[in-house]
Amino acid sequence: MVDDPEQPAPALGLRAVLLLGAAVLLGWLLLANVDSDTFVAATEGSGRTTVPATTVPTTLPGEDTEPATTTPPSSDTRPPGEVAVIVANGTGTPGIAGRVSDRLEPQGYELLEPTDTTRTLDASSVQYQEGYEADAVAIAQSLQLPRTAVGPLEEVPPLQGGVGTAEVVVLVGPELDDGA
Repeated sequence: MVDDPEQPAPALGLRAVLLLGAAVLLGWLLLANVDSDTFVAATEGSGRTTVPATTVPTTLPGEDTEPATTTPPSSDTRPPGEVAVIVANGTGTPGIAGRVSDRLEPQGYELLEPTDTTRTLDASSVQYQEGYEADAVAIAQSLQLPRTAVGPLEEVPPLQGGVGTAEVVVLVGPELDDGA
């Protein structure tokens, strides 16, 4: 029997199928060990180590970025009697700052005389002096404002008469306007 050079060797086709199968199996094994929250890495001697996935923040060229906070926020709130709060009316409704102060009074905060803002506000917010973030969050929650309404005190807060001794400033916008 003489080998026919026109006929492909059956071993080449079989090798290609086996190689392709091995590649698919290897890919499946690698992907089976990774999910959206963790990455499993091989370590010497111990078998496997689970490493939490990390998100790396990115900034596109030309985007503004805010400087990093130098002091981490405190997760501990002070007793309400140790937190001076001023409420300012940023709506056209007379007396709303006083009514919001009345809502905070039973909680025991040291309430300063209500005032008005120097401009009409589009949204309510709770601003805080450094170190009073947790207290501001607690006040926002008690007023049913979202966490996103809480932020550091503006450099020049929009208050008639200024901040005075207040550690937390509640700026009343339309969300807190009861219309009374």
